[in-house]
Amino acid sequence: MVAAEPVQSEARSWTACPRKPKQCRPRTKTTGKHSWSAWQATAAQSSLKQARLKREKAHDEAMDTLQKTMKSSSLSAEEKKDCTAQLTAGLEDLHAENEIETLIKAKGFADCLCFLQSGRADLTVMTSGDALTAAQVAQIRDVVLSKSSVTAQNITVVEVK
Repeated sequence: MVAAEPVQSEARSWTACPRKPKQCRPRTKTTGKHSWSAWQATAAQSSLKQARLKREKAHDEAMDTLQKTMKSSSLSAEEKKDCTAQLTAGLEDLHAENEIETLIKAKGFADCLCFLQSGRADLTVMTSGDALTAAQVAQIRDVVLSKSSVTAQNITVVEVK
């Protein structure tokens, strides 16, 4: 991804667009070009996609390490049991993350990224309209509580537009 540098234009703080410069101007009825908010949404989606790929890579590496460790003949029965428990917990977290993301998207949110780790749930929720309301945050919290063992005080929701 190309690093973006701030650019001042039309009394707004803009970020350099990886598209052609004409496409990053505010939408007008006469030109029909991409608006700043549309570009922001595309950038946020791209960021979520990259974060999702990094998460998947980290999960895959952790699972590979555990599987290689379990194949070691020098492990005791207790160590193999611990590795199996860690592998199972990792798979359960991965499954819960996917379920949580799917359910939150089904509730009408544009996108969602969930990280379950060490008894915490960190969610990034993309909205397409107004800021998240207390009722929407409660919906998100309820989904996390129903699909994981995380407690309410360990849930963090961050909104992106």
